[in-house]
This record gives sequence, C-alpha cells and structure tokens, in this order.
Amino acid sequence: MEINQTFPHYLDIVEFLPDATFVLDEERRVIAWNLALEEMTGVKKEDIIGRGGIMLMLSLFMA
Repeated sequence: MEINQTFPHYLDIVEFLPDATFVLDEERRVIAWNLALEEMTGVKKEDIIGRGGIMLMLSLFMA
C-alpha cells in the first residue's frame, strides 16, 4: 500500500518542511521528496519518486 493512499496528510507535512526530507517505503524506494531537497540536489520530485538504490545515492551525494 502506498503512503499517498494511506496517509496523504503526511505527504503534505513532508512537502512543507524547511529541511531537506525524503521518505522511503519498505522496498527502499523514494515515496516522498520535498522542495528543500529539490533545491539542495537539483533533482525534481517527479524524477526520483519510485526510484531507489544508486539513483537515490547519486542524487544525495553528487549534489
């Protein structure tokens, strides 16, 4: 079950946090990526949601 179906209000909270924040599901895929993290990494939410592994690491450590 996806977080956006179960806890949609949590995604709203994450989105507006001033700190760079992301959320992973139990399979370590990105399910939330906020604006602060977009600004820090240059990676748009649409490009990272649903991904994990090496894409996530590159996004975070190559920023």
